[in-house]
Amino acid sequence: ARRLAEDKMPSGEDKEHLEQVQSDLLSTLNRKASHKAEMNEQARRVAETKYEAVQEQLLSEADRRKARSAELEEQTRRVTSERMRMALDSLLSLHDRRAARQAALDEQARQVHEERLHQAQTEMMSERDRAIAAQAEEDE
Repeated sequence: ARRLAEDKMPSGEDKEHLEQVQSDLLSTLNRKASHKAEMNEQARRVAETKYEAVQEQLLSEADRRKARSAELEEQTRRVTSERMRMALDSLLSLHDRRAARQAALDEQARQVHEERLHQAQTEMMSERDRAIAAQAEEDE
């Protein structure tokens, strides 16, 4: 039994070999843990970069939407302004046509008035001339 126990007891060489294997195993485990921590850190940085890229893309999209909205507002303002200008031009044109028509009517009325005045003056002169001629006949 003692011999069996002695056979199971590692020799000095075996102890050194076991200690070396244990040291190598610990070193490998430490390298693996360090590598895993480094990979986790890289994964965290990649995820953070992706998050920032998505945030930037969302902000860019929001900026594009704001710019598009501002562009549409400006376009609407220009269209409204142009429509107002066209309506004003139309009103002015209508006003100008009415004013021209009124001026033509006023000129026509002035001419009719002048013709009537001239006719009335002619009739008055004819009556006066007749009255003078009648007076002259009476005087003779």
